[in-house]
Amino acid sequence: MTQKVIVLFRSLTRAQHAARRLAGAGIGTGLRRTPGPLSPGGCVYCLRLPEERLEQALRILREAGVGFGRVWREEADGFVEVVV
Repeated sequence: MTQKVIVLFRSLTRAQHAARRLAGAGIGTGLRRTPGPLSPGGCVYCLRLPEERLEQALRILREAGVGFGRVWREEADGFVEVVV
């Protein structure tokens, strides 16, 4: 099974914008609310994508000026923060 990561965004609009940018580059994502333990401040959304596409995805977002928050790897027993 492919390892997945989630990239956090402060708003739904920003997450949707990021998803469109990544889709245009052929990177499929899943848009969802961030799991509770990772969003103590409340209204946070995330994109879920294959870890092998993470570096490319972050480069695309940075070049497009789309701000993002922390990045987490999904593990069997929870999440581990990825340093980017």
